[in-house]
Amino acid sequence: ITDTWVAKDTPGFAFVEFSTVEQARAALEAKNKSDCFGSEIRVEFTRGNKGSQAKVAQKPRLFVGGIKDAIEKEDLKKVFEPYGTVTDIWIAHNPPGFAFVEYESLDVAKQVVEELHGSNHFGGEIKVQITKGQKNRRQRERENKGRTLT
Repeated sequence: ITDTWVAKDTPGFAFVEFSTVEQARAALEAKNKSDCFGSEIRVEFTRGNKGSQAKVAQKPRLFVGGIKDAIEKEDLKKVFEPYGTVTDIWIAHNPPGFAFVEYESLDVAKQVVEELHGSNHFGGEIKVQITKGQKNRRQRERENKGRTLT
């Protein structure tokens, strides 16, 4: 394991990064649908965004946690678009409570974190941070890295 990230605002959701794709596959096969603290866990590879394979330079992605209300992409756009061009939005539904917002510029993404982290939107105080993994799955696999979602 080379890196881990556990969502604090959305319990039961984490990323685990392995040194190789083979190690990640072995973990997926061994742990998917296994018992973890009394609950069955789902383990899968992360998915790249639609069309992300065609992107040469990856755009900064923000994790948005602490979402309590049921929201749509337009709700996120209303809050995040005033800072700069939003290029992609993904909203989690199972489990709910978080989303990812992608921008054209790292400078804009940093400004958004400074201004929106800890603010009240979508039914509560939201957490906004720049994600570490900005490369899509195919690029990570080329670099001999694997990451599973647990």
